[in-house]
Amino acid sequence: MEAITTCDTTYGSMDWDASTIVTSTSLLKIYNSFGFIYAFIVTMHCMSVIKPISIKLQYKTNDLAYAYMKVQHVISDLKAMRSNDQLLHDWYEQAEALANDIGVSPEVPRTVGHQQGRENVEYDSAETYYRRMTALPLLDHLIQQMQERFGEHQIFISELLTLVPSLLCEQSATSLNFDRLVDRYRGDLPQPALVGTEIFRWRRKYEQQSSENRPSTLKLALAMCDKEFFPNIYVLLRIACNLPVTSCENERAHIKTFVKFAIQKYKHCQLFLNNYIPQKVYEL
Repeated sequence: MEAITTCDTTYGSMDWDASTIVTSTSLLKIYNSFGFIYAFIVTMHCMSVIKPISIKLQYKTNDLAYAYMKVQHVISDLKAMRSNDQLLHDWYEQAEALANDIGVSPEVPRTVGHQQGRENVEYDSAETYYRRMTALPLLDHLIQQMQERFGEHQIFISELLTLVPSLLCEQSATSLNFDRLVDRYRGDLPQPALVGTEIFRWRRKYEQQSSENRPSTLKLALAMCDKEFFPNIYVLLRIACNLPVTSCENERAHIKTFVKFAIQKYKHCQLFLNNYIPQKVYEL
C-alpha cells in the first residue's frame, strides 16, 4: 500500500500512454482515500470468517458435510461481530494506523441536503460514519446471503450426506437423528418406520471394516448399497445424488458440459430430465 501511494520507482520509469496515466491516477486517488482503506480492512476481517467454509464446500463429501454443519456457526460469528462495538473499534483503529503510514487522515465526505451518489447517515464521529456506511452494511449482506443460501434445504442435504459410511462411522450413535429427514421424504421411502433400524445395521456393517474400505462419497455409497437389504437407505442415497451439494468435483463439470451440448437436442426441460436423469445422475 505504501509503495503504491508514494509512487515507488523500484520498477523504473515506464512509458505509459495517456489512457493508462489517467486510469492509474484515478486508482492512486482511490488508494489515498480513507474510505477505501477502511473498506479494505473490514473486508479482510469479514472474509477471514467466510474463507474456511468456502474452501470446505469445494471438497469431497466428508469435508462438504462438515462444512454444512458449520454454516450456522459462521452465521452466528458474523452476527456476533456485528454487535461487538469493541471489535468494530479495533478495525477502525487498524485502518487509521494504516492510513497514517501513508499520510491519509480519516475525513468524512461532505454532507449535502440532496445526496445521490451515497447515503446520508447520522454520525457523531468519523468512526461512526464509516461503521454505518461500510462495516454494518457488509456484515448485514453476508449474513443475509448465508441465510438464503444455507436455509432449511441445506440442512437436509447435510443430514443426507451423513449416510456416507466414512462419515457415519465417525459420528457418535447418540448424535444421529434422522427423524426430520424421514418426515420430509416419508412419501418416497418404502418402509419409513424401519429407517432407524436400517441405519443401525448400515453403520454396524462398516464399523467392522477398516476406514480405508468405507465408501467416502455418495457415488460409492450408492454403488455399495444393496437395495434389498437397505431399501430406505438406498432411496435416501439416490435422493442425495440428485440434490445440488455445491461440490466442485468433476461431476459438476460433466453436468455443465452435457447441458451445454444437449440444449439443442432437448429444448424442453422435461425432455432433458427424461433423457439425462436415468442415464447419468446415479453415476455421480
